[in-house]
Amino acid sequence: MVGFTLIFTNFSLFWINVIGSVVFALLVPYIAVGRTLLYFDLQARAEEGPSKRWRERLPRRTAPAEA
Repeated sequence: MVGFTLIFTNFSLFWINVIGSVVFALLVPYIAVGRTLLYFDLQARAEEGPSKRWRERLPRRTAPAEA
């Protein structure tokens, strides 16, 4: 959004480049932390095992009624 807004401003190209670089430098740590947390979440889900997760979501089967 910031980059899109900078396109329509009256700043020189130098200042647009400086502002874009500062915004990028400030956002990189947040992106790295977010990806790290996603990795740890995937790792924890893999250790849990797929069978346990899917068994909790599936409806319980009952025995067929005898006729």
